[in-house]
Amino acid sequence: MKGGIRITSIETKLLHRLEHLDEGQKNELLEFADGLIKSKGLPPVQDVLSLEDIKNTIVPYCTEYPIRKIGIFGSYARGEADEESDIDLVIEFDGEIGLLAFSGLKARLETSLKRKVDLAEPVTMFERIRTNMEKEVIVIYEKNNNDTCS
Repeated sequence: MKGGIRITSIETKLLHRLEHLDEGQKNELLEFADGLIKSKGLPPVQDVLSLEDIKNTIVPYCTEYPIRKIGIFGSYARGEADEESDIDLVIEFDGEIGLLAFSGLKARLETSLKRKVDLAEPVTMFERIRTNMEKEVIVIYEKNNNDTCS
């Protein structure tokens, strides 16, 4: 190749071509790639969810369950999540909640978020884990005094 950079891998070639596309064209290409993956029967690629996406998915459940507060910790809170990361949530309830309701909430969150969810109450955590969680937790829902979410 004269006077140019030799591109050797398929990934590098794709990235080089993407540099010249606008956002609309990139989105079209992404939709095409997703369709191609689906048509070949390959497992879909899971994107890393944004904290806003997670919050928007979780908050509606706060009116269905006696939830006082929910926070996210772990890789998502640290900004280190990848496509395979689970979502670590710490939850506080108003009063008691049965095991069946707790398990049902966990299952519904996993279905809605399309991710494995670890759901824990602070009182059930080992002290070391709770201490680490408290350092990085990002509160995504907290019931205020007017019984509405904030």
